[in-house]
Amino acid sequence: MTWSRREILTALTAGAGTLAVPTPVRAATLSGVTARLMVVYLPNGLQARDVVPAGSTLDDPLPTGLAPLAPWVDHLTVVSGLHSVTSSASNLHAAAAGAALTGEDLHAGSFTGANRGRSMDQVAADAIGTASPIPSLVTCSEGLPVCPPDVGWTARDCLYQNHVSYRGLDDPRPVETSVSAILRQLTGRPDGTEAARRRIALDAVARDAKRWSPVLDAAQRAVVDSWMSHLSEAIDATQAAACPVSDADAALFLEADQAIGAHMDAMLRLHALALHCDATRVGVWSPGREFSRRVLPAGSLGLSHHAVSHHGGRTEYLDDVTEITVWHMDRVAGLLGALAAMPTVAGHTVLDETLVLILPGFGDGQVHAPVGIPAVLAGGSALGLPGGRHLVATGTKLASLHLAILQMLGLSLTRFATTSQPLAIW
Repeated sequence: MTWSRREILTALTAGAGTLAVPTPVRAATLSGVTARLMVVYLPNGLQARDVVPAGSTLDDPLPTGLAPLAPWVDHLTVVSGLHSVTSSASNLHAAAAGAALTGEDLHAGSFTGANRGRSMDQVAADAIGTASPIPSLVTCSEGLPVCPPDVGWTARDCLYQNHVSYRGLDDPRPVETSVSAILRQLTGRPDGTEAARRRIALDAVARDAKRWSPVLDAAQRAVVDSWMSHLSEAIDATQAAACPVSDADAALFLEADQAIGAHMDAMLRLHALALHCDATRVGVWSPGREFSRRVLPAGSLGLSHHAVSHHGGRTEYLDDVTEITVWHMDRVAGLLGALAAMPTVAGHTVLDETLVLILPGFGDGQVHAPVGIPAVLAGGSALGLPGGRHLVATGTKLASLHLAILQMLGLSLTRFATTSQPLAIW
């Protein structure tokens, strides 16, 4: 399977571009359908006013934040009013990110939930991802972890703020931030410098960890040591797949490692490629880090997403938040377009067989409250997920949504985190 230069270039430069690709080389199926999961985690909150419609359907006009996803409105379900967990953490960004996919307060250090701090994507990977070379692919379009030394956060604050995917307590999945590294992993192209690059990145994280607190007590040091050990083991165990991409087309991907928007688009196209060629069946991507001070090419104030999320009710800040949401959804539109253009061996598209979850850690960035969280589901029609709907789930645990998603993927779970009540999304 190869993509033409025109197809790749179009997809990388157009937010809602699509990639027309041939039937995948291989795809292990269950009852004719290969269930897949793709999670998009949006940092710094998501304003309900930008994505939640007034009624129970997604009729025109769509909320501004969903406008880029209009071509797939019949494949969308908006869920509003979800609640995450209340945390004892002083860093509410860390609490939100840590709880987003686990449904638990990781800062507590012990768990009562059935998943024992394991995030829903990793629960899915254990069930549907083991048949693929890469059980789960976790990526972010921002470089090294964000943990400013001037805010006095703990090591655990910094750990949870920069990760959403976990195997358990203090055991995050490595987050790949390089388009070129992902391309090599998906195509199985060896590179003698890749292992060294990963080790250098790990060493940089270790150096940053030492700056998180002026003095690390024994408990803090144990957290850092555990985290670094788990990351090191996971990096050393990284496997390669064999998705066919020509040298010329690969070069176009590598060119996208520069500009922010092109990097995000390329990374999501690689996720689509990975799902299509069965290199993985579980993906997690975030456009950036919680609390990041990076300024995005959206909005008029020239401030970071985090800065404008603290809007204080100011119209100009809220307008910038909306523009950033639209800009992020433009990137997601490219992902949906790519998945919708990829046929599967069962006669569907990859979008039909993939449940895409778009989720923030909290709703209003001004208050960081773990309530009123909106989520967007896309695709999954071959798995039984209807579209064109708005489900009001006021007060429902976020874990109930995760339990429902895992059941829809074919898992025979009856409990996730602290709930045994799946949200009725089918």
